[in-house]
Formats: sequence, structure tokens, C-alpha cells
Amino acid sequence: MNKYRPIVAFLLTFLIVLGITFSQSPLAATAQEGSTNHIFIDVTYDPNAKTYSLGGFTEAQLKQLGLPALQDELYGMIASLSDVNLKVDGQQLDLMVDSANLAKMDWDAESRSFLYGMVDNFGAMPLIDQTRAEDWLSKIDVELALRKSPELSKPLVLDLATLVNVDVTKEGVVSVEGFNTGTSLTPEVLALMETGKVDNAAVCWQKGQLVTAVNGAALPKITLFPEGLGVIDKAFNLNVGDIPQLFEANLGASVVVGDGSHTDVVCGQ
Repeated sequence: MNKYRPIVAFLLTFLIVLGITFSQSPLAATAQEGSTNHIFIDVTYDPNAKTYSLGGFTEAQLKQLGLPALQDELYGMIASLSDVNLKVDGQQLDLMVDSANLAKMDWDAESRSFLYGMVDNFGAMPLIDQTRAEDWLSKIDVELALRKSPELSKPLVLDLATLVNVDVTKEGVVSVEGFNTGTSLTPEVLALMETGKVDNAAVCWQKGQLVTAVNGAALPKITLFPEGLGVIDKAFNLNVGDIPQLFEANLGASVVVGDGSHTDVVCGQ
């Protein structure tokens, strides 16, 4: 399990950055009409104890996943605020502090196009795939609630119809949405995929149902149950985490090994 933690850490970090860069308002996680990808992130922090929690995970659990502790300077910066709420959808960005409106910004296709150009011109990252970026940003509804509180944060909500693109090179190097995760598949896994002649796969997790396809061929649907998974989790010390929260999630991945194109499957449909 440990070898997969860097991937989980990357995805959590990506969500944090996405939420802090974009998102909104009070603690209701209702998707905007027309959006197909909804993310709700609740973060609580205690400046006195200098601890934080995210998405229903304690700081200790987040450290196990590879996320770092927050710096003392950051606690000092946010200690004077009770809450910061952000929201982004396909049209605009809203920012509130201590329940007061602070700013609103256009976030339509034209505004995003300007941002892509800025990042491409001044960023050190590879050029943005604007078509892929629009697949996400035109359909996404992200909410971030940052609250000063000693209580555990509310569970992370992931309801994603768009599959996350995962690319695996022939050497096993794993990239997620074009970002190199710094991890690689083991030689044993690569050999297994080569034996099975796996070129691409699609995986959807739909509130307990696992729907998969390999090389375009659908595999039998698997339905898991939280009670039984809880038994296995305890028996083998898997540390799956908040199992009821897991069974509320909808998300998926399109995986390409070597050269090839990603599937256009939509999870939940």
C-alpha cells in the first residue's frame, strides 16, 4: 500500500491547490445546475494547537499520505480570520472572508483563455492542453471552506463524471493529467500488464460499484458493501479510512500505457 501513497498525496495536493486557487461559500455541498464534476473541500485549523484537518482526515492521517505540516508563519497569517470561503464554477469565482463578500471575478471561457496564455508564457510547466483544461473547468463546481475550529473537518465530496487521465510510460512512470507524480509501477505490475497486452483501461467507482473496461472491453461489474469492506479493513489492517465517505464518492480514471489515446467514457452514465 505504501507505494501508492505518493499518488494519493499528489491527488490531495492537487485538490487543495485547485480549491485555494478557485472556490466559495457556506458548508452546503450542492452542485450547480449543468455541472458534472463537483468537489467539496472542508479544511479546519486550530492556530493554538497548530494543527489542521482536511476532508475528514486528521493531520496525522494526512502526514501518512505524504502531506506536510503547515508552517507556523501560515498559522500566524490566518489566525485572525474565522473563515474563508471560495467557490468556482464555469462562469465566475466568488470569495468571502468571515461571511462577508470580498471579491468576484469572471471565470468564463474567455477569462480562462487569458490565464492559459499567462501560464504558458511565464510558467515553468509544460504548455497547457487547453482542450483538456476546458473539459474540467467548464463543467466543474468546486467549493472550499476554510474554518478556524478545533473540530474535525467535514468529509471530502468527490462527484466526478469526467475521468482523470493517467498516463503510464513503457518504463512505468506515472503521470496524472500531465503532472509527473514522481512514482513508477513496479516491474511485476508492468510485466503483468505486458502479459495481458493492456494498452488502455477505464475504471469508474460509483458509490460502491466498480465498473472497468480493458482495451475497450467491459469487465463484469463489481459491487462492494461497506460492512464487508470494514471487516476486511480491520482483518488485514488496510487503513482504508472513512468507509462511509468512500461509498459516497463518484470518480474514475482513464489509463493509457505507452502510446495511445484516452477513452471518452463518462462515469455515472
